Order: sequence, then structure tokens, then C-alpha cells
Amino acid sequence: MTEPMINKLESAVQSLIEQNHQLKEQVRELQDKNENLQLEHSEKEERYNRQQQRIQEILAQLSDSAV
Repeated sequence: MTEPMINKLESAVQSLIEQNHQLKEQVRELQDKNENLQLEHSEKEERYNRQQQRIQEILAQLSDSAV
């Protein structure tokens, strides 16, 4: 293998290593974002359930007072 070919291969390998580091960083960022979105979704779901429960309680009170 000639010196220029070796240099090209080394350059290509270095480029791939850098791309790999960038992709790993992107994966970490997306994992963090996903975790935050899941937490946010869970909080909204809990709030929705509490609101639904409160609505049912109010409807029951209204029903009782209408009798």
C-alpha cells in the first residue's frame, strides 16, 4: 500500500471517529429530550386524571343536591 493511500485511509478513519463522537452526542441529547418528554407526559396524565376525578366528584355532588 502506498503512502498516499495510507494517508487517505487514516483520514477516512479519523473522519469516521469524529462522526461517531458527534452521533453519540446526538444520541445522548435525544435520550435526554425523550426522558424529559416522558416526564412531562406523565405529569400531564396525572393532572388530567386528577381533573377527571374532581369532575366526577362535582357531578356526584350536583346529582346529590338535585335530589
